[in-house]
Amino acid sequence: AQELKATAPVSVIKAAMLKDVIEKIDGLGDGGGFETKTADAVSITFIKGSTVVLLSVSATGVNADAVVAAAKKIANGI
Repeated sequence: AQELKATAPVSVIKAAMLKDVIEKIDGLGDGGGFETKTADAVSITFIKGSTVVLLSVSATGVNADAVVAAAKKIANGI
């Protein structure tokens, strides 16, 4: 997780960061979803307030649902 620190409006930053989301996931703060979703790699990006999170897991046969559950747990803890 990383705190946003920029002079651009937050809405512009969020839009730029979320443009790479290929599949939206509800329950991840202010928006987010999968950037990558394959059998061997799952990446989830989301924004909650001024915090940006990128969770990436690479493994043979990675379980996308387990990565979503981890991302939601992180979002709930922020």
